[in-house]
Amino acid sequence: LTIDSQYQQSDSIRLIPDHIQVSGAADVLDKIKYVETAPVTVKNLDESRTLVLDIAKPQNAGYVEINFSQVKAQINLKKYTEASIELSIEAINLPNGYSLKSFPDKVQVKYEVAFDNYQNINALQFRAVIDYNKAEPNSNKLKIVLEKFPAGIRSIKLNPEKVEFIIKK
Repeated sequence: LTIDSQYQQSDSIRLIPDHIQVSGAADVLDKIKYVETAPVTVKNLDESRTLVLDIAKPQNAGYVEINFSQVKAQINLKKYTEASIELSIEAINLPNGYSLKSFPDKVQVKYEVAFDNYQNINALQFRAVIDYNKAEPNSNKLKIVLEKFPAGIRSIKLNPEKVEFIIKK
C-alpha cells in the first residue's frame, strides 16, 4: 500500500475473518506456520477502503483444505494536518528553597493531528518539563520532556529539544 501524503492509517488493518481453518494430514499441517493472501498493490490511497484478498495456497504444503478462499482487509484512513502549540516549560524535582530559570522558557511543539480532531486540541492537554534530577555535572542544559499530550497526535517534535538553565536559591 502507498498512502497519499495527507493521509495516515488510523488503526491497524483489520482482517475479516481474522482466522481461518486449514484441514489436512497432520504431517502436512505441521509444515504450515501461516497462510498468506495473494499479493495486491494499491497506490495513493486517499480514503478508507475494504479490499477483498484471495487466500494463497501454502507452498509445498501438499493437499490441504481451507475453509475460506478470500478475506476482507479493512484499511481505515484519516486526513492529517500539521499543527503547533507553544508551551511554558515547568521545572520538576527541585530541592526545597530553590528555583530554576530556563532559557528559553517556552517550547514549540509541532505535531500531526487528524483534521476531525484538530479543534479539540488545546494547551491544557500538554505538559512540557525539565527534570532537575536529570542535570549532568558540568552541564547547563536539560532535555525537555513532553510528559503529557493528547491521544491521537503523531510525529511530535520539540523546538528546542534542550534548554540552558540557572538555579537560584
